Amino acid sequence: MAANDPKLRKVELSHLEWQQVDILFTTLLPAKIFTKKLQYEQLTLTDFYGAWIACRIETESLNNTFSNKLVQCLRSRELNIMNNQVLLTAIFLDPRFNITLTEYQYILEDFLKQKENDNQCSSISSSTSSQQNSQNSLSTKMETLLKTYKLDEKRLSHKTNILEYWKTMKTKYPEIYQLAQIVFFVPATQMQYNTCTPRRPITS
Repeated sequence: MAANDPKLRKVELSHLEWQQVDILFTTLLPAKIFTKKLQYEQLTLTDFYGAWIACRIETESLNNTFSNKLVQCLRSRELNIMNNQVLLTAIFLDPRFNITLTEYQYILEDFLKQKENDNQCSSISSSTSSQQNSQNSLSTKMETLLKTYKLDEKRLSHKTNILEYWKTMKTKYPEIYQLAQIVFFVPATQMQYNTCTPRRPITS
């Protein structure tokens, strides 16, 4: 098709229209990078969370009309995402991101209390009194371990591999390590659940 073809001139964009296209491209670039990260085979829940936060921050920094509307949508969706108790537990166990739990901490605490109550009810219905006391003792021990972990562990770089990190914590926090084995192997995306081969447990 020649440059002076009438059909080509019909779809010719003005300078302003090209500027708008450029704004759209720039604004959607963080989302494109985010969706690429979702295809990683070893994506954990907190890897997803970190990629989501990065996408929102980068989009917000563009500060144009389109990006501002997109950020509003991201924040609205984030409220729903942060109601996921498994994700909150994963964030709690991830020193890269658990500093962000401040405003959502009560949700995690309620979750842990509910799990403790469930364990107690199960113990009452199916165990002897001594077994119940043992279960209560275990719950108290786990709660103490979680509090100690939260106080002792410093924030890690966001580039840290959380699976490798928990390998090194196996001896220091053996009980929490077992919990991490479960939490960090929950598929972060539906695509990962459907197409990726199951990840192996965290082993040394």
